Amino acid sequence: MKIGYIIWLEDIEGTIIKTQVIDLLSEIKKQNPDYVVDIIYFCQIIKLFKNYRSMRQFSKSLSDLKINVKVIPVFFIPRISNLFFYKWHMALYPLFVSTLSLLCLQWKRGYDIFHYRSYPIVYSGVLLKKIRKKLKIVFDTRSSFPEEGVRLKRWGLNSLSFRMWKKIETKSIESLDSTIVVTSSIKTAFEIKKMNQLSVIPNNVDISMFTMNQKSREYYREQLRISEDCMVFLYSGSLMKNSWNDPENYLPLFDLLDNTGIKYQIVFLTPQVEDVNLFFINKGIDKQKFLAFSVEHKNMSGYLAIADIGINFMQDNDYRLSIKTVEYISMGIPLLVTETMIALQEMIKKYKIGAVLNDNNNIETIIELCQNLTVYKENCLLLRNQFSTTTIAKEYSSIYNKIACVDGS
Repeated sequence: MKIGYIIWLEDIEGTIIKTQVIDLLSEIKKQNPDYVVDIIYFCQIIKLFKNYRSMRQFSKSLSDLKINVKVIPVFFIPRISNLFFYKWHMALYPLFVSTLSLLCLQWKRGYDIFHYRSYPIVYSGVLLKKIRKKLKIVFDTRSSFPEEGVRLKRWGLNSLSFRMWKKIETKSIESLDSTIVVTSSIKTAFEIKKMNQLSVIPNNVDISMFTMNQKSREYYREQLRISEDCMVFLYSGSLMKNSWNDPENYLPLFDLLDNTGIKYQIVFLTPQVEDVNLFFINKGIDKQKFLAFSVEHKNMSGYLAIADIGINFMQDNDYRLSIKTVEYISMGIPLLVTETMIALQEMIKKYKIGAVLNDNNNIETIIELCQNLTVYKENCLLLRNQFSTTTIAKEYSSIYNKIACVDGS
């Protein structure tokens, strides 16, 4: 079986691609040595020239894992400044580039399956299926992309671009061979009656790496001058104004914690350290109540060990199960989320792995969570194997095998 895994303009050397694509494909290849796996990477040509040496090294490291990298350069057009969140009037260029390139590659390499990671060029899969009847297409949604564009102010809720993306979403889910979502609750955002082989597969985590270590907890707490009797509420990930993850979402938490009487510190592990510090200081938050610093992914589990509770707050409804969440759970760190976190709210109620903040009794909710951390930690650890890269790789392999065998093709 030949699989082309398609990445459009993402940072191929970043942490997300490393954990959610490279590690996953490596495990899939390990479990299925007969698979031929290619990463088809659409890369802006300027970035390709700037990072030519690192790209060669990256390709070499993957070839050692028996994964090939096919790089397709995308030329920069000044008036099309954002080809990832492109608006309706920009659609023809990326659609033309991706469809033609993938058609040529499929003809040359003989792929059985194209796996589209996320939305930006997935409609080319709809067109390719009309041309290459036996080609199977997997649509890996990852998130509610049209709504994410609204939140990032790339387009409005009633804009033509939003309506275009919803139509692309509908057409893709209805006509492609398999759609993957990270949570079952994300289906409610689609409002589509016909879904071909919809599968719920969460983000994966290396559970051998993300395991609670008491020595790391003690070491990093000492380095950060956090006493053991201090309750650490920790957030991991990007944090930017007017984005999905906005520091504004966490302002109310300071007042809530002040009213609980709990000795606490809120820790933000984020690349946007300067902006986060400046935001909270400008809002009058005491610098002694929070820490913000960046951490390399290889050291992330050590710093996560300082946490007692993992936090994830959203202003708008979010149906995802983020990477940070599965890392928290794997470490045995209970969750504290807002009720806008639809998928997490369902998990927390079902598995008793944390608490949900709403408009009532939030102080009591936090106190109860802190008093029963041991139970919540144990419940988290009971779930961790569900998110392991090994388990998730088996689920992807099952989908590939199933759709490749349809109609005997």
